[in-house]
Amino acid sequence: MDPDDLSAQQWQNSFSANAEPEPQPQPSDCNDYWFIPTYADTKVLEERLETFAHDTGAHMTFNKKQERIELWGQTSCIQRAKSSLDQFAAFYQDLHETKQKMTKTRGWAKPDRELTAAEKRKKEREDRRRLESQRYLGRPTEECTYQHRLNWPKDLPAFRLLGGNLQLLDALRTECKSFIWMDQPEMVLYVYGNDYHSTFTAMTRIKNYILKRKRAPFDNVCHILEKPSKLVEMHMVNASPMPYLGVPLQHTVPAKQGAPHSQGASNASVFIRAKEVAAFENLHEFDLSMASIEKGGEVKDRAPPGAVPQKAGEVAAVRRNDAYINSLKYTESMTERNIERIRNALEDSLNQVQLLDGEIKMRIRIGQISLQEYPRGSVWEIKEMDASVIRDPRLKTEFSPFFTKSSESFSALVKKLTPPHLQDHIVPPDVIWSLGVLKRAEDTNIPINVQLDVTFREKTVSLWNALVQKTTPLDIRVISSERLFSWAWTLSSARRLEGDKFSPEGVFVHRLSLEPKNKGDEPTLVFANTKDVQLRYIRREKKRVFVDDPWVIELVEEAFWTLQAPYMPYQAVTLSFPADQVLYSVSMYRDSWVNRFSENPHLSLGQVPTWDPEDFFKYDEAIDKTMDEVHRIRDKIETLFAEF
Repeated sequence: MDPDDLSAQQWQNSFSANAEPEPQPQPSDCNDYWFIPTYADTKVLEERLETFAHDTGAHMTFNKKQERIELWGQTSCIQRAKSSLDQFAAFYQDLHETKQKMTKTRGWAKPDRELTAAEKRKKEREDRRRLESQRYLGRPTEECTYQHRLNWPKDLPAFRLLGGNLQLLDALRTECKSFIWMDQPEMVLYVYGNDYHSTFTAMTRIKNYILKRKRAPFDNVCHILEKPSKLVEMHMVNASPMPYLGVPLQHTVPAKQGAPHSQGASNASVFIRAKEVAAFENLHEFDLSMASIEKGGEVKDRAPPGAVPQKAGEVAAVRRNDAYINSLKYTESMTERNIERIRNALEDSLNQVQLLDGEIKMRIRIGQISLQEYPRGSVWEIKEMDASVIRDPRLKTEFSPFFTKSSESFSALVKKLTPPHLQDHIVPPDVIWSLGVLKRAEDTNIPINVQLDVTFREKTVSLWNALVQKTTPLDIRVISSERLFSWAWTLSSARRLEGDKFSPEGVFVHRLSLEPKNKGDEPTLVFANTKDVQLRYIRREKKRVFVDDPWVIELVEEAFWTLQAPYMPYQAVTLSFPADQVLYSVSMYRDSWVNRFSENPHLSLGQVPTWDPEDFFKYDEAIDKTMDEVHRIRDKIETLFAEF
């Protein structure tokens, strides 16, 4: 052996003999563990470890040598802990993937294959369409036969609504084959083209777009007194016909100075109830009394208070009852006047929402109406109540759309409305989770309210919808003074956000899941806030739908949760605590309403749907027929409560 090799071998042997063996990690007695991803922030994780342990009920320790979190506890607690840690790591994974995409460089790629004949034709059509759209960009390069101009309103930001280069008008330019541009100093919009119909259509749709932005929907509450079935006087009562459904006032409305017919709201709900006049059982009995006076008889002992029996034919006796005769005539014509008021209110509001490219719903709900501000007088005649009080704009009411909080009465109503051939096969209700979240607006960074409607398939998210700017352009509240329940006809609108999975609300939704507690129990919601979205309230709807052609009846069990304090971001939370309140509601609508409103979310710039407001109250949809159907459903509910 070479001397150098021999010395090297001796040195190596001496080093191996003297070297201490490398310490092996001691096996841990933990129940489970979770490895820390390389892209996660270990410093932040170590700071939040105590919070995760407190929320999940599992004991956690940070093992730096093996780069893992060791877990002790029950199996359910360990699974919740792992879910919380996964939510935490998912945030850093998103950042890691985003950074990779930003720093990714183009390398070798697989060569494109040769297109088929059909693909070539499709590509040629797309190229022609792109060239055609580019032709109408900017100012016209040719002589145009027809020209239109529009002075842009000064109170509308043109370039914020249409884009810095008016790029939102590109689709309209191509469709109408027109040149559209803005003269900035004078803020005049020009439309040039060679076809009058096309250029006129383009200008009309731009005007509609301006009108749409200038006429935002406003909340409008219309109060109507339902026609009483007897000759009555109205009086105010503090006790609701269904006491447990009374709507408690959250605040006190101060009395308005100089308002003779209003006073501050009391701490209890106030309702309008009917009181018979002179104890006549019905209008027919009163008619007979009036007829006996005219024929020479005497007024009965059950005459109105203060009336003295006198010989028939005397003018004083007839005059004393003139007020009641006038009330009779007024009551008989109340239904026609109410139909006209409902029609006018619907027409005005539908004209507004026709220009909105949002999600629009119209529903009729049965519930109770309580007064927040009401006149000082305690007893009113029908005419005075209808003309002076109900139509007074100072009248403020609260409508509760819930008809009971008893699950037994709700189940009985479900059986009562279920068709006979389906009595033994009641389909489980559809479950919809309505989540109210706070999200920071992208342009102003101000928190805004977003409503997320989510359905699940098994344990994962199925369909979801994000709504903002929710308004109620119309709320017709029909006060029924002789019935247990009143009803309301509402029209609501909201703007639907794009269902982008990678948007802030999309990231939040796709981390939702359902977790069954035990076998047979209904699943509970598992959520985790993000840095952009914060959950504040939860509503779970169990909806049973009955088709009574042409009407759709919805019976809904609604459970409410209010989160008093926000949870930390990326922290998995199981909705294990019971609901704050569970109430039951009933609503009804027509399929034709849904079909018409379904056009609006898909409108392009300046378009209006094909339906007209008149479509909602003609032929089979006449308002008197709608009111008859509402009364029929309400009669079933009140009959059920009479049995209970």
